[in-house]
Amino acid sequence: MDNTKIGNLKHDKLKMIEVETREIQRIVSAYDDVVTDRMKINRTDLRILDVLVDGPATASTLVKSTGVSASAMTAAIDRLESQNLVIRKR
Repeated sequence: MDNTKIGNLKHDKLKMIEVETREIQRIVSAYDDVVTDRMKINRTDLRILDVLVDGPATASTLVKSTGVSASAMTAAIDRLESQNLVIRKR
């Protein structure tokens, strides 16, 4: 097999992976929409809860894990606490 054919095969496989990855991302996004709607939370709150599934975490750990700013994290924790979805330990 010459290099052109190998290059074309690689390109075709990469294109297929790209298409499949986008489809997976679309499905996950749709799933997130359903979960956030049913739980009456936003996506930021969902990301935080996803981290907390592994166990308790400090606010600073949540900031690092989610990329949410410290001030937004405080507001998010307040929201989640008011909905009895998290317990804040001080």
